[in-house]
Amino acid sequence: MTDILDMTAIAEAKAMMKAKFPTMVQYFLEDSESYIASIREGIAAVSAEKIVSPAHTLKSSARQMGAMRVSEIAKDMEALAREQSSAGNNDMQAFAAMLPKLETAFAETKEAFKQQAA
Repeated sequence: MTDILDMTAIAEAKAMMKAKFPTMVQYFLEDSESYIASIREGIAAVSAEKIVSPAHTLKSSARQMGAMRVSEIAKDMEALAREQSSAGNNDMQAFAAMLPKLETAFAETKEAFKQQAA
């Protein structure tokens, strides 16, 4: 579970958010599902430009919540999307390969947070 959740980041978030931490985890999970759906839509629309913003936001919020694997995959997706957008390239092959990894990492993150709450 260590590569899924960064326990130091979680401890810092818990210290900062105190009793609100479980609520913030729930918001994070809900928002992340929306960002992943937006990434999926960008892929379906064959638009790297539409992937940049949700990948960036997911990267940042995941890192803040200690969801490291999700953050790293989103970081890679954002970098590729920015590169392709600036080059006018919309090759979705790499994104299509990255999306299942992101979805799996997110599912594992959800489960890891559930175990944290137990």
